[in-house]
Amino acid sequence: MGVCNDGGWRVYGEFAAGGTFPRPEDLERLSRYSVARAIKDGRHAEIPEAKRARLKLRGSKYSVFGLEGDGIVFFVYNLPSLIVRKRVQLQILQRPLILMDDKDVEKQFRKDLRAESPEYWARIRDGLEDSYWFGDGLLTVSRGEDNGPLSIRAVDPSRWFPVLDDNDDMAVLAHQFAWVEEHETDKGSRDCLRVDICRPGRIERRAFLLDHKSSEGEGVQRIDRELSLETYWPGLPVVDESPALDGMFPCVHLANGRLKSGEIWGCPEFKDSEGLIADIDWRLSTWSEANDRVAHQAEIVDKVWLSQDEHGTTIPANPYHRQFIAQSSGRSAEAALPQYREYQYQAEALEKQFQASVMALCIRHETAPALIGIEMGAAKESGEAKSLSMSTTEARAREDLLVTAPRVNSLFTAAARLRGYDSAEVSTHWRVGLPKTEDQILKDVVAKKNAGLMTRRDMLEALEPYLTDEQIDTRLAELEAEREAEVQFFMNDSTALGG
Repeated sequence: MGVCNDGGWRVYGEFAAGGTFPRPEDLERLSRYSVARAIKDGRHAEIPEAKRARLKLRGSKYSVFGLEGDGIVFFVYNLPSLIVRKRVQLQILQRPLILMDDKDVEKQFRKDLRAESPEYWARIRDGLEDSYWFGDGLLTVSRGEDNGPLSIRAVDPSRWFPVLDDNDDMAVLAHQFAWVEEHETDKGSRDCLRVDICRPGRIERRAFLLDHKSSEGEGVQRIDRELSLETYWPGLPVVDESPALDGMFPCVHLANGRLKSGEIWGCPEFKDSEGLIADIDWRLSTWSEANDRVAHQAEIVDKVWLSQDEHGTTIPANPYHRQFIAQSSGRSAEAALPQYREYQYQAEALEKQFQASVMALCIRHETAPALIGIEMGAAKESGEAKSLSMSTTEARAREDLLVTAPRVNSLFTAAARLRGYDSAEVSTHWRVGLPKTEDQILKDVVAKKNAGLMTRRDMLEALEPYLTDEQIDTRLAELEAEREAEVQFFMNDSTALGG
């Protein structure tokens, strides 16, 4: 529940005493995140569509002399993780360019970012990955106390509880970031709810005591009362004012499309393909299990060949241990010798089933198999063919930038204003696609130079993108000095010949 408004509780409102954490309206979203996190972490047997896997795992334990073991084979092939990583790499592997109208200010701002938040593109990558996994990614920008260094961070979306306009579910009035931590209070060690509220141009901090005796349902706690930050968290500012932001939020929300039209929530990338993910794991596990059965065929034996413990309990034979059976005094000569159970094994059919499931997931998520290192079929694809096959994946990445780029622009603009560049406006240029080879880059540079479309600085930046602005200035000065020296040499040589 949110804040009390005219005698009632406001949906998607602010946390307040008497309400609950999480709010009732957040439970469905958090459940959605929980399934997405299971896919991300490789806990695929926990996703709702993995019914066959759970049935297989149920009751699969056996015990021998107190030792527990799995009687089944179940592999997790976390292809979704690779798809997400490659999708993000297409967008930022060639580092996007930060652009501003004033080139001197742009140069200085990039220098500030490198010095104060050197991993800022890595943090933006984290936010992009979250947006694919959970449907929602959150990025924040802040500056330390006393005009300290800039900090760009990705925030776990499960900590995000936005405050929405009563009349417009697409309008965010404030971004609440809330989490539970244990803290010593006047009532001993208790769970406390910490809340950072990001409003335009400011951040407010609050804390609440949670009622540990309340029963609001699994994972839901009643908010008891508000705590004093000055008392329990001395030195932590209650409010951070940032007039330089000029009404901008110090955070941005990256949405992976829309779960529903008219709502701000993004859609987890794999929400409608959980069944395919479960099937891929099942097919690979079945293939592996079939190989085990053929390589370690079960024995059909007379009961006299089985061992028993001191209590008379039969000890099952280990199918992976090669047994040598000899005649003993306890077994008669008439006992039937062990036989092997034969299985019909079709390796090609198992492989095709697995590949078909993998291909279906790749097609659904617009991912070229070659991009994630999968070669389908006997023939190897040429480099040109691979490049063409990735056009659909690149198109999807460019479409995603319709949301990503404006939000990242806002983040950098807020960072620039916090850094002291008043009224700054920052934009970005994203170079989507696979990085070009050195030969391809050189050909492009030469063609543009011959067409008069590139300066010497442009050429250096294209050929050696790792150079800083200062290093480029030094290199250009060296090249100019060398050119002048050559001109002077030829002039002196020409004078000497003429004389």
